[in-house]
Amino acid sequence: MRKGLVIAVGFIALLTVAARAQESRSEVSAPGTGFFTKDSDGRGISRTTTNTGGFILGYRYHINRWL
Repeated sequence: MRKGLVIAVGFIALLTVAARAQESRSEVSAPGTGFFTKDSDGRGISRTTTNTGGFILGYRYHINRWL
């Protein structure tokens, strides 16, 4: 019973935040990416790869609703 109540309250909070975000003029984003490859080995030749990843933070302020 308590677990269901916590899930319901969390879901309502998520919907409230999403609805509020549509009225806001500022926007924050944090996209990320990564490349994770395997090493290769064959016919006496081996290649070692490097795993890499990154992210970027962004902020936008909308002057007008239509702009």
